[in-house]
Amino acid sequence: MHIGSEGKALIERWEGRRSTAYQDTAGLWTIGIGHLIGPDEQWMRTATLSAAQIDELFRRDIAWAEAATARLFPSVSKQNQFDALVSFVYNLGETQVRNGTLDDLIAEGATPESISAKWLQYNRSGGGITSGLVARRTAEVKLYWSHLWKAALVCLFIAAALFTGAAYSFLA
Repeated sequence: MHIGSEGKALIERWEGRRSTAYQDTAGLWTIGIGHLIGPDEQWMRTATLSAAQIDELFRRDIAWAEAATARLFPSVSKQNQFDALVSFVYNLGETQVRNGTLDDLIAEGATPESISAKWLQYNRSGGGITSGLVARRTAEVKLYWSHLWKAALVCLFIAAALFTGAAYSFLA
């Protein structure tokens, strides 16, 4: 499975797009779209990346996050859920996610409430809760469950149409 446009947009919205290096809230050197500068990439700390270089880093980082997400959450088959989880893994890293319990809850088929509550707890960076992570986790949870909202809206529309008799005009 590959991340869709909604997932990519979610990641870029929360990571930002920067051509020069900066230290994130945890003090890690970062560039591009949330790309952590590795030991063999120290030259990036003083570089100015082109749009093409940023896109290439993002493509490679997304490929890594997709593979990690597939390993951590093999039962996920809905695009919106995969996209939300790729964003989560992209931000936290595979080891952090594996050491947590969200993957277990999803694998066990836990309730939406318990999955959402656990997901929203991943809101700390640099020792404290950050408003950016609270908002990002909320957006990820919203995307993860969006298929349910869409189904609920369709059911609501059908019920309203049946209640008002409008459904008969569709059938005629």
